[in-house]
Amino acid sequence: MAEVKRSAFLNSRDGAAGPLSLSAELALEILGREARSKQDCDDLGDSWFGEPFRIIWQTLRTKEISPMGQQAIWATLQRISCNRALLQDAQRTDPPTGPSPPLFIAGPPRTGTTLLFNLFSQSTRLRPPLYWEGLRPLAPRKGRDDRQELAFAEVRALRRLLPELDAVHRFVADGPEECTWLLQNSFVSMAFDMQWDLPEYAEWLMTADVGPGYRHYRTQIAELMRGREESTFLSKSPSHFFALRALAEVFPESKIIVTRRPARSFVPSMASMYYTSRLLFFPRTDKATIGPHVLDLLRVASANLRGLRSEHPSRFIDVDYETLIQDPVGVADAALGAANLPDPAFSERAQSWVDREKKGPRPATHSYTLDEFGLTEEDLDALDSSP
Repeated sequence: MAEVKRSAFLNSRDGAAGPLSLSAELALEILGREARSKQDCDDLGDSWFGEPFRIIWQTLRTKEISPMGQQAIWATLQRISCNRALLQDAQRTDPPTGPSPPLFIAGPPRTGTTLLFNLFSQSTRLRPPLYWEGLRPLAPRKGRDDRQELAFAEVRALRRLLPELDAVHRFVADGPEECTWLLQNSFVSMAFDMQWDLPEYAEWLMTADVGPGYRHYRTQIAELMRGREESTFLSKSPSHFFALRALAEVFPESKIIVTRRPARSFVPSMASMYYTSRLLFFPRTDKATIGPHVLDLLRVASANLRGLRSEHPSRFIDVDYETLIQDPVGVADAALGAANLPDPAFSERAQSWVDREKKGPRPATHSYTLDEFGLTEEDLDALDSSP
């Protein structure tokens, strides 16, 4: 049934020409005009973001994307543009004070980052972003504030069209959520590649100076922390793992937690996550090309991590996946202590969350093999053994 609904979505044309027929320059102009129409502000911020936008747009124009997939991409870019315009307006009229250094979880996908993030979210000292806040961090200037309603509706639609995603990452509209969407607003999110198959953008993200994007992200954090300055912002996103140098430079006082897991255990799962995330956009996706692609990303990011760790060893805290699974509360509590954020109330609150999760519905099954994603055991072992 889900595949039937998804097929209808992908093949529907809705009477509209595909937005990818536009040039990058015209698309940017229209997005700015639409932001003004919707929010009475059209300053999308530092022109730096034009480079990643053009890389994304020009690559998308070479893809075979369904008509409704194009509309979904355009809707994402409309949301991002409105978010950027609202942020610029807020910075101009009432800039917030800078928050205390955030705590970052920056391990690669499928290595326990979500579990650790959910555990940390039980701490009274930490302030995680909520899903609806990540999608739209600032209230609209025009009309009522319907951000939560929109998020609930979008999560319901996503579950109807892509129920497989629950086995990979379950979204809760009013629950704690990673910073991937905030990073999209700043054009420094690997989610663009994960969903839209943009290897050119992924290469750019890991090799360019993305400091301006992370400074834009920092202003979003400051907005979310208005009135909560006494708390520490909790940020988790696999995207951080692929831009660690910019993260470390823009947040020089922050601790960075890196989750670790054998490559055989997480790389195929990461490839499967990429495949699932693309189902709403592409009529056809070649699974066998995804595994080598994510493996290349991980090789570069892991080398960058080793170099950065050698420069700033005291800034990194390692969390082993298997140890976390065996003793989630104890490992999370120890990591908070190592980050200089001890919380006497944490263990009890975190254990209550663990107990509630055990009583809830069992997670959906997430199945995959090495072969289907073009991976070999030798390649994965080589990633683990890299110096």
